[in-house]
Amino acid sequence: MQESASPIVHLFVGTHKTGTTSIRWMLDFYADLFTHYGYHIPRKGWTHYIDNVYNGGHNNVAWEIAAGRPIIPEYGGLTDLVQEIRGMPDRQHIVFSEDFDHVRPQHMAKLKEAFSDFDVHVIIFIRNQADWLAAYYAEAQKWFHQDNFDAWFASQFEADHRLDLHALCQLWADSFDAITIRPYEQIKSRVFDAFLKCCHAPAEMRDALTSRALPMVNPTPGDFPLELIRHTSGIAKRENVPSAYYARFGMPVALLAAQRLDLYFQKRSPLTEETAKILFAFMQEKNRLLADRFGLALGPEYLHPSLPVSRPEVSPPIDMDHLAESVMAICCDMTTDLSLRLRKVVNQYQGPDHAPVIDELTRIVDLLYPWPQTDEAAGHLLNELLANILGLPASGLCLESNAEGGVALYLVEGCTREVRKMDKDEWASLMRVIYQRALMNVTVMDFPKEGCLVLDQEGKISAFRVLSTSSGTGTVSFIKPRSPDWGL
Repeated sequence: MQESASPIVHLFVGTHKTGTTSIRWMLDFYADLFTHYGYHIPRKGWTHYIDNVYNGGHNNVAWEIAAGRPIIPEYGGLTDLVQEIRGMPDRQHIVFSEDFDHVRPQHMAKLKEAFSDFDVHVIIFIRNQADWLAAYYAEAQKWFHQDNFDAWFASQFEADHRLDLHALCQLWADSFDAITIRPYEQIKSRVFDAFLKCCHAPAEMRDALTSRALPMVNPTPGDFPLELIRHTSGIAKRENVPSAYYARFGMPVALLAAQRLDLYFQKRSPLTEETAKILFAFMQEKNRLLADRFGLALGPEYLHPSLPVSRPEVSPPIDMDHLAESVMAICCDMTTDLSLRLRKVVNQYQGPDHAPVIDELTRIVDLLYPWPQTDEAAGHLLNELLANILGLPASGLCLESNAEGGVALYLVEGCTREVRKMDKDEWASLMRVIYQRALMNVTVMDFPKEGCLVLDQEGKISAFRVLSTSSGTGTVSFIKPRSPDWGL
């Protein structure tokens, strides 16, 4: 147990892209083990899942201080955190959020006042600005941001105060006496252990925790996965797939595809000579002040930055458009199928006895469902696509498979009229085209509706089946190819 007259608070204040995701996972997973050694990870102010994506850390506190975004009341805020720390004066407390790096001078008074009764030790991990910008830009590409680097750099360089590492560290040093600064380049192979050492953790505790350390979480992707993300996110936008769905399913599958192809980490610096000239002059000035003020042994990447030697770009023999289409088609197909199966369970077991389970299943269905459930956001009607392929009017146009291949026919007043015969090769070719497009579309309609590809749910005539679920606007019907005997 610690012997300070005031509770000790180890306050980690960033910066982003310095191994922080791995650290907060460890703090969350092994909070009980920290307690065993006299440390405490306060629960108040610590967020968990936000928009169904893990975002652990005392982010509510950072957001409340810096007014970066609204706090989430259920997790508690600054006042709750202070009360929790005061209630355990014999512990060393770890307060952690990379979003503290957004704190400006006008925000600091509130935090200083709240922590005035504590013995605060500030911890800052820094990263050279050239690599930090490249990593931050790569992170932005994951979330539907598709500006080119030069345009992004121009706006970031003018607006992001965190690039001035000297001013950032000086702000925290002026506010709290004890401060520890670690360059990421010197600790990146042992980030979690370095963090524990900054918290003055005993050797036994460091050994116990680092032996359980997770692999690097959220590493910065290289050129190929970022390009694949740009392609897949473009498809998602085009097809009205919500950004939250893409971030939850499309982006991870794109990153996994890059890993499986062994193309995840290959990267070139996005800096051009023009941007480098501006950035490097700034780095040399500010980082020299940083090194002198805090006695830091900064490497040449801080004090004498240079562009890496350019390497010829090696383009893998991969059709990026085709790969991106496949990634999104697989995601949408699998999650739509799962959501429909779960929806069937939800509809079957409605009632007060199953209400908690049904509510949770409904939430999962909403997460899995890749399409906005509104008329305005509905996808294109598949029969319009079919009409364009066959060169026939769309209304009432349907398909029927048979032993020879298939036929196109019209449904008119309940009767069918054959208009085009296809052999097996023609039929298989048509099915492949429609299959790819069908996975990317949903139609909001009254079911059944004349003019769509589907005649009935059994698929006795149509090449498609419809699985439907009710919504506020009527019936949302999912159109999906019937796969048996297609030769796909």
